[in-house]
Amino acid sequence: MKSLLSLAMMLLLVSAGPAFGQTGGVTGIVLDGEDNPVEEARVSLWLDGACQVYVLTGADGVFNFADVAVGTYDLKAGKRHLGNVILEAIEVIEGEVTDVGVIVLECTGPQGPGGPHKYMYQKQIGQQ
Repeated sequence: MKSLLSLAMMLLLVSAGPAFGQTGGVTGIVLDGEDNPVEEARVSLWLDGACQVYVLTGADGVFNFADVAVGTYDLKAGKRHLGNVILEAIEVIEGEVTDVGVIVLECTGPQGPGGPHKYMYQKQIGQQ
């Protein structure tokens, strides 16, 4: 009986194994309109209209997501008074890190009286 239980547990672990390993990562860098790194920009991954996870950029503007479930996400990056960017259809592939490159945040104008900044949504994907 003990060997049958051990065999059943082993089969369960083997069959469940691939489900545990289906993750990847996403990385990139956030800069302002003058090519300076943006510290503490919020970068988030969205799936089906819901935020799944977010991180803040470091002093160097770099962000990293690890152990993200395989799938297709929208990535949102932004910081107040600098702007917001939405990158659509970011593929997370098993065992790989997707580099989205440089994301530039730019504000398109001064603050009006009593009104919010108008932000330009810009998509820029490239190499560092």
